[in-house]
Amino acid sequence: MFSLRDQDIAAQPEIVRLNIISQELQDNWYTGLYPEGYIVDVTGKPLPDIEIIYTTASDKTYTQVTDENGYFVFATKTQPKSNYPLQALSNEYASISMPWPQSNPPETITMLSLADAVLFTGRCQGLNEQDAALIQSEVATVRSVNGVYTLAIRESDLPVDLSVSAEGYNTVEMKDVAQGVDIYMEKDTEETSGDDDDDSGCFIEILSGK
Repeated sequence: MFSLRDQDIAAQPEIVRLNIISQELQDNWYTGLYPEGYIVDVTGKPLPDIEIIYTTASDKTYTQVTDENGYFVFATKTQPKSNYPLQALSNEYASISMPWPQSNPPETITMLSLADAVLFTGRCQGLNEQDAALIQSEVATVRSVNGVYTLAIRESDLPVDLSVSAEGYNTVEMKDVAQGVDIYMEKDTEETSGDDDDDSGCFIEILSGK
């Protein structure tokens, strides 16, 4: 006990809390908070200078390029436009779309060389001008641009299953696809016409050639 001006004051120990952070965590404090990832080729080699575009919910876009380790990160927490708001672009590699958020960031994404890929090109018909479809396979994912998509697949991975979706439209599922297809996207509505002879729905047109 201490005496101060005839008042007894009990000594109170000061509590100090220390957060011990590893160097690895300190270097990657943003992991899982900001859009990020690694881009590699089919051999696992990092790809530098790949253009990465991040599209937000308000249609604002941010652009980065990968470093010498194939790594990119965006200094924004702005909500993404969709589940696949990241796009990787290159003159030598096939464009791909990437998810964000990710379950275990930063994920490593593979880009196929245009020289080694089979290109599936097709149209997503029935979409409004401002809408884009997401074309997903087991090995690659892309978004349509102005109703047209190009999906790069290794020949050894053919055939593939495709899932085509867009907000406000019915999802189209296709099995054992080995070449480009045109796809008609039908509006998703709870209203039914009640006409059993209605032949509306998914229309798929097989394109000739690769």
